[in-house]
Amino acid sequence: MNTYNENLQQTVVNTLSALALNQSNLDSLKTVAEYTLYYAQGTEISARDKLEGTDGDVTTWQNVNNQSLINANQVFNLLTSATEANTDVAVSITNTATAAANVQIASNAISLLASDIGAAFNIATAALYQTDVYEKIQSANSLINEVANEAKRISKSAMNASGSTAEITISEVLAQTTGVKSKIDNLFTSTQAELDKFTKQAIAENAQITTASKAERQAEGGLADARRELTAINTAYDNSNNQLNQCLSISVVSGGEITASFAALPLPTFYSPQAGGVTIPDAAPVYYLTLVPAQNQTTFSIDQVEQLFSQRPKGDNSLFVSVTPDASVDVTGAVTRSPSSIQLSSDAFGNPVLAGSSYVAFLYIELSKVYKQYINNYSELLSAPSQPFTPATTLPLVQKLEVTPNSTPDSTGVIWSTASFTFTPLGSSADTATEQTDATAASPTKGKAKSVAAQADAAASVQQIVSDAQQPAATSAAPEAQAAGSSTAILAYEFRCILVEQGGTPDLNLLRCPENLNLPPIYFNQAIAGQVSPANYIRVPASLSGCCTFNFLPTATDNFGNVIKPNTMYQLYILTVATGDASDQAQYTNVLANTLPAITVCTQA
Repeated sequence: MNTYNENLQQTVVNTLSALALNQSNLDSLKTVAEYTLYYAQGTEISARDKLEGTDGDVTTWQNVNNQSLINANQVFNLLTSATEANTDVAVSITNTATAAANVQIASNAISLLASDIGAAFNIATAALYQTDVYEKIQSANSLINEVANEAKRISKSAMNASGSTAEITISEVLAQTTGVKSKIDNLFTSTQAELDKFTKQAIAENAQITTASKAERQAEGGLADARRELTAINTAYDNSNNQLNQCLSISVVSGGEITASFAALPLPTFYSPQAGGVTIPDAAPVYYLTLVPAQNQTTFSIDQVEQLFSQRPKGDNSLFVSVTPDASVDVTGAVTRSPSSIQLSSDAFGNPVLAGSSYVAFLYIELSKVYKQYINNYSELLSAPSQPFTPATTLPLVQKLEVTPNSTPDSTGVIWSTASFTFTPLGSSADTATEQTDATAASPTKGKAKSVAAQADAAASVQQIVSDAQQPAATSAAPEAQAAGSSTAILAYEFRCILVEQGGTPDLNLLRCPENLNLPPIYFNQAIAGQVSPANYIRVPASLSGCCTFNFLPTATDNFGNVIKPNTMYQLYILTVATGDASDQAQYTNVLANTLPAITVCTQA
């Protein structure tokens, strides 16, 4: 039969476990909602970029189509004129030929008449010389000769006019004009078809944008709901933990250090009157904190912990660390904490604490013997487990960013930039770790996980090498040059520089929920940054000097894989990630620099 304390402890464990499971499920749903929103925004932005390109095609083909229409109208007028000219020329040829024939007939008649008058003049010359008749015939002969000569000239001109008219090639002009009109009509038909195609495509893409925008709004609402549900379950867990588990909270400082915070054990109140001369002894609880691998938390019982506690080496405070309550809860339920720092060494079973492995913490509470005698219960107390946490070293956070335009443009006239940033190298005394509070449970580490002690030794050697490397070092624009002469043990991490478009995107009206109004227009966080394709970020190896320099190249893309736009603002996120195999990476906590200033990657006049 279980004791009251065991039943109570099991009830608390079951309650907190159920809340933690619900918390984990809702956190997963929130993560899904974040990815859904992120990719919905990417879909909408891609749709708008696609429509922007299609609108450009519509404008281009509209201009071409307008010019084709002008050409079609002009060639129609030309064909009409050529047709009318062909008719007129045909009539002119007939008329000039007829006129030339008539003039020739008249000229022949005049010539015949002149011949007759000339014969009469010859007779008059022989018979009637110097008479009045002779004079009249001579005058008539002179006049008719002039008329005959003029008639010949007119006949020749008429023949020339007829020949020139016949030489007019209007029929060829008409044939060529007809061919040109056919080609221009075909061109106009083609341009009209292209214009219709891109117009229909623009209409379809507008509909796609509408659909994508609705999906983005729904995704944003879904994320808002998931956040509220997660906030609610977090509040429920915290309240339950505060009331049932002494406000126990663990925060990770580094791979070899955590902080612990908890409240004093609430002792029961005795309402029955005390017997004469009997005084309730002081419980005088003594608190010990011990770590247990997360996969063993469900089987860790009070009997097991009492056995482990009794078998621990005398004077060894590494398995069960003596701790003091620091947390207090006011009437409003607010918790005030002054956490205690704990250097990690061994877990409850005497095994070295492995950086990168998941653990939970238990409070083991010893009461005074006289108090246990008074309540007639000699069992010690065991708290419920804390939320799982993973001892890990936080990687360096990028602190300062500078972007300088290059001195010369590329072949397309675009001026790209060179960026540099600073950070505190891992292992430096100035390195300040960011606490990981109540981290979500991690998978057990496989392979060659390092113990905290081994990691501390490595950190000491890192400190020595970093100290030796503090002399000025020239930075190189090429990322590979930054790793020259570096130690693999020290620089087992790299930086991923991710560009997220900021300029222009506010016009999309993204992230309109009140809690998102102060965020950049593209929803982005560390989890999403870790999933960006390698083709869409710039890899920069770490440098011993604490300063890295890299170039933005024309092949650079943003987080969605879109080409970089000139004269556009981008938010630069720099994710520090561990390299090496999975067991090595598990010993470190990645960190995202998300407060760097927005930059212009390239400019074009």
